[in-house]
Amino acid sequence: MPLADTGFIDQDGRPDHALLVRFGPSIEVVVSTLVDPNQPQPEGHATHALIDTGATQSCIDIQLAESLGLPIVDEITLGGAAGAKRHDVYAARVTIPSLEIAQFGPFAGVDLEGGEQAHRVLLGRTFLQGTVMIYDGLRAQVTIASARLAE
Repeated sequence: MPLADTGFIDQDGRPDHALLVRFGPSIEVVVSTLVDPNQPQPEGHATHALIDTGATQSCIDIQLAESLGLPIVDEITLGGAAGAKRHDVYAARVTIPSLEIAQFGPFAGVDLEGGEQAHRVLLGRTFLQGTVMIYDGLRAQVTIASARLAE
């Protein structure tokens, strides 16, 4: 079962609690167009994703989606702290290389860049349903394991 540690360590090798609080559990991902899952991965855009346990739906920054030419396939209403709002839904493939997995399909388009967020992708509970996550605040470490068995 592939594991990824997504916490923060300072220059001296000590846990950096302030960065974990500021940025949350972050993991490198590659965003690309949605293709047949059995085909080789197309070239994509590497960025960091926030693992967001409060989000039901996984989301992608609208500027990133548009720059990659991701197709809009639907609309969805999402509710948040500022109330409910309609969002375009993009078809995408988000690969998490360290976990050897990918999430295919719908990603709600949200204005992460405009909101001055540090991440361009939010991985919500649609992603988490296939993982095990341990949030260790004492060590400023978050460990994610994918359900994919090691070969």
